[in-house]
Amino acid sequence: MDQIKKYKKDLPTLRLSLDAIDEQIVQHIIQRFKISEQIAQVKMEMFIETEDKNREVEVIESAVAYALSLSHETAHLDGIRSIMPEIIRACKVIQENQRATTEKVKKA
Repeated sequence: MDQIKKYKKDLPTLRLSLDAIDEQIVQHIIQRFKISEQIAQVKMEMFIETEDKNREVEVIESAVAYALSLSHETAHLDGIRSIMPEIIRACKVIQENQRATTEKVKKA
């Protein structure tokens, strides 16, 4: 019974820790989005397509390698392999939106 009380006491503290980490994650993702917008501009000026599959593979492999330096837990590495393509996908959407916005401004 004492163990259950301890868990109930620890749970809110652990959740607060996760909340703080989530805020940091969101801050970093927003920074990544902003840089992706800048990359879209550069790609447009260089007449380069938004999608670069080789770069995507490189980014995912780099993230997994970094994760491996932090943890050898299979679930952790699988989580990174799962999350990174979604982050990349979101950045590509942002780049495409940036391109579309820029094209509209140019035509106006």
